[in-house]
Amino acid sequence: IFLIVSHPYCVYGNYCCKLCSYEFLFDYTRVRDKIEAFDPPVYFEHSVNFIQNLRRPRLIKTHLPWFLLPEQIQSGEKRPKIIHIARNPRDVCLSYFHHCKLFEGYTSHLDHFTQLFLTGNVSYAPYWTNVLSYWEKKSELNFLFLKFEELKSDLAGAIRRVATFLCKQLTDNEVSRLAAHLSFENMKTNKGTNYASLIDLHRRHNLVCEEGTFIRTGETGSYKLRYPQELSTQFDEWVKSGDVDHKMGY
Repeated sequence: IFLIVSHPYCVYGNYCCKLCSYEFLFDYTRVRDKIEAFDPPVYFEHSVNFIQNLRRPRLIKTHLPWFLLPEQIQSGEKRPKIIHIARNPRDVCLSYFHHCKLFEGYTSHLDHFTQLFLTGNVSYAPYWTNVLSYWEKKSELNFLFLKFEELKSDLAGAIRRVATFLCKQLTDNEVSRLAAHLSFENMKTNKGTNYASLIDLHRRHNLVCEEGTFIRTGETGSYKLRYPQELSTQFDEWVKSGDVDHKMGY
């Protein structure tokens, strides 16, 4: 079993790790044309059966914190390889806000949503409980801890780290081709990753009226353009209180 873990709304980073791992585990030279099959609707309705029947080796993506993983994993009885992808919580909050407006009909403003995020009143909260539960285990041999910011600054380097972690050897040409496939521009227009059909369905049935895309900007630090000074200061204090030893560097 292989796990890809993250707090929600590290969208581009999630897909990079996911598709990269599919390439390595299953040698999918046709992966570019088959992405739609990775998240079939049955996953949402019958998740346990879906996971049990996955082709081996199983590659499972989850947003659950460590303490909600199966007991066999927590006890060390089973030691799957786990890739965790983290992102600056300020960017996470902004991405989460747009997701809720686009998919869940959230109609309030960013300031209000940020207060919900900071007080742990959103799904998969509290953020620090979730992320730090994996950070504490990053030195274990079956763990690879990545940051979204690393993917953006050096995608080829991140691909090599994932390949090494999964015991795969890549040529420079293979790394270049995979990096091109996993580029943000390609991911945003790929029907298998941009959820365009679901967004269109929501709009046609008037479930939401928000304009936008599932994979938005893929940038680091975009929160700086959206948060007023007062909100930025509040976020900074929240980061200091949550990551008391400044382990994550955010």
